[in-house]
Amino acid sequence: MATQAQIDANRANAQKSTGPRTPEGKARSRQNALRHGLQGQALLINSEDETEFNELVDDLLEEWQPATTTEEIVFYKMVEQYWLSRRGALLLADHTEFNDGDDDSKQVALMLRYNTGAERGFYRALHELERLQKNRRQTQPNQSSEAQIGFVPKNAPQPAPVLPTPIWTSKTGTIPPNLAA
Repeated sequence: MATQAQIDANRANAQKSTGPRTPEGKARSRQNALRHGLQGQALLINSEDETEFNELVDDLLEEWQPATTTEEIVFYKMVEQYWLSRRGALLLADHTEFNDGDDDSKQVALMLRYNTGAERGFYRALHELERLQKNRRQTQPNQSSEAQIGFVPKNAPQPAPVLPTPIWTSKTGTIPPNLAA
């Protein structure tokens, strides 16, 4: 147990510490508690390529084309969960690639749990986005056709009547005289 003199000395020394002052130092200290990045607030961590992430987002945006705010929210949730799943799979591969004799079973179990949870989140968001877009497509045609029901201009030209074509032909390939017009 610490003595009162040690506690007082520790408090005096703590008053001299001001923490990081530069933006680089603050950014570095922000990463102090980061172990794997699977539960953090930041979507990208230092070891990941921002360009690769942006290309993924652009490709998925082109494919899914969210049209409403809700679709956009679900879309970004899908991207986030995919990225976390990918990170978890890479970290899991790193922990299981080399069997150096250390017991990494707790870390492997943790990475597997995060990876599985993120995959479930991805598929949940994917199915929700599909459902939202299907509902939107089903309601859009109905809305546009309702505005045109009953509207017929007075001076609209009448289309020419379409005469039915015979569904049969004679053996000679000509129409019998009594049926010819």
